[in-house]
Amino acid sequence: MKSRLLSGGLLVVLCSLGAVGCMADRVRSAFANEFSCDNDGVTVDEIGANRWIVTGCGHTVSYACIGTTCIPNGERDDSAKVESGGRAEQSTSTAPPPTAGENGSAMGVAHLAKNKAGASLVALDLRLDKKTLLKLRAQPEAKKGVLFQVVYLKDEDADTDCQIAAMINGQRVELPKTRDTEVTGQGNYGRTLTALQTELSPSLVKELAVARQFAVKACDSRWPVTAEGVQELRHFAELFEQEQAWEGPAAQGGSGGLMAPASGWPDWAPSGTPPAASKGAALDPPALFKVLSPSVFKVIAVSSDGTKQGSAVAVSQNELVTNCHVVEGAQKITLKQGKAERAVELARANPAADRCVLSVAEKNLTPVRGVRAYGDLEVGEALYTLGSPSGLELSLSNGILSGKRDEDGLSYVQTTAPISPGSSGGGLFDARGNLVGVTTLVLTGREKLNQSLNFAIPADAFWQK
Repeated sequence: MKSRLLSGGLLVVLCSLGAVGCMADRVRSAFANEFSCDNDGVTVDEIGANRWIVTGCGHTVSYACIGTTCIPNGERDDSAKVESGGRAEQSTSTAPPPTAGENGSAMGVAHLAKNKAGASLVALDLRLDKKTLLKLRAQPEAKKGVLFQVVYLKDEDADTDCQIAAMINGQRVELPKTRDTEVTGQGNYGRTLTALQTELSPSLVKELAVARQFAVKACDSRWPVTAEGVQELRHFAELFEQEQAWEGPAAQGGSGGLMAPASGWPDWAPSGTPPAASKGAALDPPALFKVLSPSVFKVIAVSSDGTKQGSAVAVSQNELVTNCHVVEGAQKITLKQGKAERAVELARANPAADRCVLSVAEKNLTPVRGVRAYGDLEVGEALYTLGSPSGLELSLSNGILSGKRDEDGLSYVQTTAPISPGSSGGGLFDARGNLVGVTTLVLTGREKLNQSLNFAIPADAFWQK
């Protein structure tokens, strides 16, 4: 149906009777206030029980009504999807559905949209219950956090100092102080439509990208999000990361056949010169382990497909070297050493050569003693590996340098020192504690009968183009 605004006196009478015409006028008034639009230029169409489409001033918005209060579900065009039961179904229009860059509207579905200024927006609206809506909004080009908003019907005598809390994978996460932003609509029976909002940091968005469980608390109410809702939260985080990648610079070089992390492969660039090699006396294995162990970490890389682990070696107070295949497809990367864990970022990458550099915010890492040049290595000298094979943190093994190989423009150090899954990104060291290489691969052969054919990328390659 289509309606036009009635006179003030008649509106009051109809509202007291709960008439459909009054509800249409409530929707119209909410739309007019939102878009500073003249009521006379607004049309309202009922598309189902308590659901409306409002058009005017160049905008088309869907609304869902709760009692006598109506909540906007999102801006859309007439060819968009019509919501039904909290999910989206195709309208009868023959026009194609919205594509990236157009305004989306489906309730419960993460999508790309535009804000009032025309900037790209990643949006998600999740229905928590009949009276409550969870809204997430992110503007990737603004390099800000994600707006996290709970919109609900509040009774007149309800607590006015509510806080939003969230739980990811059974762990409560810290959120900034909640702001009671504004009343977005007025209802009868002493209730108003209120918006509480806070912000998700970029690190929490990464957590959303790999979430398996998610719950929200506001005031005295709690809502566990459904499995379908959690899937859309992951989708929202993936769209956000993707849009940030589009806004950023293009990386140089190829992918090396590896799937880029959520933030994309950053450019590779040499960084200064490697630490000078130590020429002190050779150490026995116990003393060598004591010197090396503070510099070697386990790496945990989490993606929507699961968790991988590898190793990394600190080469300065805030940077570590590893293999790119360790962090392939990662949406969250963590360093672990004993019980201590810390977040780490991918700083530089050359996936074609499997060379990656990680960085931490605080300059408090213990770097290796020094780095040996590939040209100085001699076949037959004693070497040691230190890493996390099969997740066994700080495992030390020994062997010899059995060969120096150059293949397809890349050099490798061949060793008999054992390398296993989880060793990737760990260190290959000489007896003086110098980093010789970054352990990379094992050649097993078709029958898996080859033994002691283990390879590392020369350590000094991480300071080359």
